[in-house]
Amino acid sequence: MKTTLTVIALAILFSSPVYAQQRIIKLAVEPDYSQEQAGEVYKPFVAYLEKTTKFKIELVTSRNYSSYWADMRSSKGWDLVFDEAHFTDYRNQFYKFEPLVRAAEPSSYSLLSAEDIGVGNTKALLAENIMTMSAPSLGYAMLLQYFPNPMQQPDIRTTVASWNDAIDAVFADEGKAAMVPSSMTTLYSNMFEVLKSREFPGIAVSASPALDAQTKAAIKEALLKMHEDQDAFQALSELRISQFVPATAAEYVGSGEILKSFYGYGQ
Repeated sequence: MKTTLTVIALAILFSSPVYAQQRIIKLAVEPDYSQEQAGEVYKPFVAYLEKTTKFKIELVTSRNYSSYWADMRSSKGWDLVFDEAHFTDYRNQFYKFEPLVRAAEPSSYSLLSAEDIGVGNTKALLAENIMTMSAPSLGYAMLLQYFPNPMQQPDIRTTVASWNDAIDAVFADEGKAAMVPSSMTTLYSNMFEVLKSREFPGIAVSASPALDAQTKAAIKEALLKMHEDQDAFQALSELRISQFVPATAAEYVGSGEILKSFYGYGQ
């Protein structure tokens, strides 16, 4: 009888708002901003999740993509991860993370130039500086697919701290073009699209296999309803997406193949 009462008491405790508020969920995000910028960009997103799920969300940022890639492969104890399709597929294959939701919009990357050098005219970029985020970001990986020959590559510069910085570097004459998410093209109507990559399933929120089913369900439900919350508009706007939709691992199969050329794949 005493054992039964203890089980019931624990069940009530774990399902109570007090317990939920004490629960800390580590949310790792792709380093497409500096760590300081990421704190500001993801602040509304974190606030929405905390408000709707009552969990405490701890934002985990990385210095750069190299650190992010290393941390991903060393099992840092992340509960949730928000990143692009190639990372989503890789993590599902090797670490059994489960995609919960994804952006309704597919992901692709565009090579933008301040000069109208012509669509597909990659020859005009040979030996020129091209700005993008460092490896193994999806932008960098897709850029290499257009310039696979080291003897016929542009000078790929990865010193920028964000995709916006890559565009700014072009305007500052530090680069001839910038490889950035295609969702940014509408923000820079004065730039010309030279190339556009193939599309990938939208950026996804994935859950660790260590996260219990009840917690995953609560987070998924909150994110699927996010676009219905007027106060969450800023959070979605910051992420350049309209809403989250359900995601499955099957949608991402094959997306991680482009990571095979980067050091550490499968290790």
